[in-house]
Amino acid sequence: MGLKNFFLYRAYKHSKLAAAVIAIFITVYAILFYKKMDMVLFRYNNMFSQPSANKSNVVFYAAKFNGQLIPITNKPYWKKDFLESSLASFANYIKNSNKTFMQFYLHNKFGNIKWYPMLYNKLVADSSAMLQFPLWYFKFASDKKVFVNQSVMISIWQYHYDFTAPYPLIKDSILVIGQYYKIN
Repeated sequence: MGLKNFFLYRAYKHSKLAAAVIAIFITVYAILFYKKMDMVLFRYNNMFSQPSANKSNVVFYAAKFNGQLIPITNKPYWKKDFLESSLASFANYIKNSNKTFMQFYLHNKFGNIKWYPMLYNKLVADSSAMLQFPLWYFKFASDKKVFVNQSVMISIWQYHYDFTAPYPLIKDSILVIGQYYKIN
């Protein structure tokens, strides 16, 4: 693979101005990414968020480790959004009798087709693996150090907030799931 196959070289041969613009863009983006400011160029945070029509009842989810909140607001945007949306999705999984959207969709769309079981097995996570989500979430989101074979309590909570007041008020909280996990 020679220099002639390199994208910037081909762009330079085609247009020196285009190659310079591309090189500047790559450099600026690399610097911004290094400084955790990559959101400046591409505003993809809250890309999957859903606006709340009713500000008097806004739902948030949080995870706790041994009774202490696992903070995620200090994470980079992409990780914070991923942690928030995956926590809400898992809470919906628990609330829907351990069923995912994909299970409902496949059953309604392909339930009468002979290859439904193959689709189901390929596209739907095993329920025993799904119940390990809180442990995965803790390991991915938390900065806490735990020891091997240590038992920890991980719980997921649903909070209802009221944003119509001058400051947010917690209306109530519901324990979605809470169980002990052994770290291995």
